Amino acid sequence: MESLGHFMHAWLIFISSLMYLEYKPRLKKQVLFTVFYGLGIIFFRRIYEFLPVPFGTHMILLIMWNAILLNVIVKEISWIKATVISLIVFTVLLINDLIIFMPLMKYLDLTVDSIIGANLMRYIILWIASNFLLIVAYITGIMRNQKRQSYNL
Repeated sequence: MESLGHFMHAWLIFISSLMYLEYKPRLKKQVLFTVFYGLGIIFFRRIYEFLPVPFGTHMILLIMWNAILLNVIVKEISWIKATVISLIVFTVLLINDLIIFMPLMKYLDLTVDSIIGANLMRYIILWIASNFLLIVAYITGIMRNQKRQSYNL
């Protein structure tokens, strides 16, 4: 179930950042990004098992992987724009973790191990909490796109 959460997270990162920028990515691009970024999440989070690197290295690698995938899959986005989008998305995720997810974990007296072994309903609630600001960005992007003309990619 944890791997499924990584792929849903990957899709949300892609779609929320592009929808907010008034781009409507086609399904093929959404699937490509979701699969490759989801696999990247799984691989980069396990990097500590293979290499003696400091904690947090996976975040730097994921930021770079996000920028590379955005630039390769969405050819209309330049390297600079892809890098800025990646940095903004990860800043939003860090803010989300600090003001929503971590306080919720403390309030519910949860640990990482208890989340991994959680039942489906608890897992869904925690997934929504850990991605809350991305979900808000996605909904805001949809509302903005209804008012303005967006670009199909």
